[in-house]
Amino acid sequence: MKLKKINRKFSKKEFFNSYSCIGKSVCNLGILDTPTILDEILKYFKNKQRLVDYLPKLNFSGCPNSCAAHQIGKLGFQGKLKKDGIYFNIFARGEFRNRKIVKLNKNIGEIKSEQIPFFLEELATILKNGNISYEEYMKKNEFDNLIKKYGISFFKEG
Repeated sequence: MKLKKINRKFSKKEFFNSYSCIGKSVCNLGILDTPTILDEILKYFKNKQRLVDYLPKLNFSGCPNSCAAHQIGKLGFQGKLKKDGIYFNIFARGEFRNRKIVKLNKNIGEIKSEQIPFFLEELATILKNGNISYEEYMKKNEFDNLIKKYGISFFKEG
């Protein structure tokens, strides 16, 4: 509870409360050094404060173990390595209304690590210009199209 109060005091913007797992530098199971990747994304938005107001908190896990809870965050990323670089599965569209209705986020796409800041910037611009919340937008087909634009692949819900 104390930590929540400190967080609210120093970071009023939800986006800057994003978090990652501890990463491969400490974790024996880790695939990626997610704290460094998240820091780079947060630095990218340091001078884009007006856009940050529209972005949700991010949850970055460096492997399938979900230590940063990417399946239950508003917008989750699960890292993996491929021959040509670092990629993240994008997790969204879960439902967490109450204790009786809990539906984990779905893996809805895959994006190369370097594309994440640009994806988030366009997402924030769309939300700002459309005067729509992230929660509303992520349910629309336009969100799918945005993932297709920046993603390597898109996974259609079935």
